[in-house]
This record gives sequence, C-alpha cells and structure tokens, in this order.
Amino acid sequence: MSRYLLLDSGPLGLVTQPRLSPEVVALNRWLIDRLSNGDAVLVPAIIYYELRRELLRARKASGLARLDAFVQIDPSRYLALTDEALRFAAELWAQARQQGRPTSPALDLDIDVILAAQASFSASEPRSLSSPPIPAIFASFGRAPLE
Repeated sequence: MSRYLLLDSGPLGLVTQPRLSPEVVALNRWLIDRLSNGDAVLVPAIIYYELRRELLRARKASGLARLDAFVQIDPSRYLALTDEALRFAAELWAQARQQGRPTSPALDLDIDVILAAQASFSASEPRSLSSPPIPAIFASFGRAPLE
C-alpha cells in the first residue's frame, strides 16, 4: 500500500544536507526505499517555512538550493497550507484534548496536528473527523516515524 511521507524539518534538513554523514546516508536510503515501494513524499508548507527560515538565517546558500530543488523535483510534492486544513487541524486538536490526549503543552502550535490535517486534504476529497485515515508516515526526530 502506498502512503504519504510527511517530512518534519529535521529529516527534511538531512535529506537536503550537502554534507554526507552516516545519519544523512541512512535517512536517504530509507527515503529511496520508501519511494521505490510507491510511497510519495510531501513537504508541508509549514515545514518548508521552518527549514527555509533557518537556512536563510545561517546563510546556507547550498542548503537553500538543495531544499528548493528537492521540493521542485515533483510539483505535487509541496503541500500548501490551506484554511480548510487549518480548520480541520483545530477540530483534530480539540477532539484530542476533549478525549484527554493532549499532543503537547496547551500553548504549543502543535505542528504535528497541522501536518495530520494537511495529509488528510492531500487526498483531494472532503475530510471530517469520521473520515477513514489517510495512509501516512510522519517522519520526525525524537521518535520513530509514525505510521
């Protein structure tokens, strides 16, 4: 079954890293394996912004060029942040809190919830809290990819 791979800023930074390290090589091998199995990479707009602003701050021209090239390889790779996805993210966030499952401290932005909502709308069909889940992997550091 093919899935969407939503890359957080850490993995996206490694995928577009100009210097090779064991971590960069391992992540790229994982990504190539996933792509060869039919999965699709999505770069959420909010993550693109997060990584791009840091590369600009650090004056990393090579990293910026690689980030843009990675996103532009496939026009459908960039996942725009829409008002509809933000509204759905608010619903997901509220439902999790009502069920006693906070995803982070109360004042955090909860980018992972926004990513989940964006993934839901990448399937090009109306979504609601009762819709079946979209097959997605959220690749982030600090934990194993969430499937």
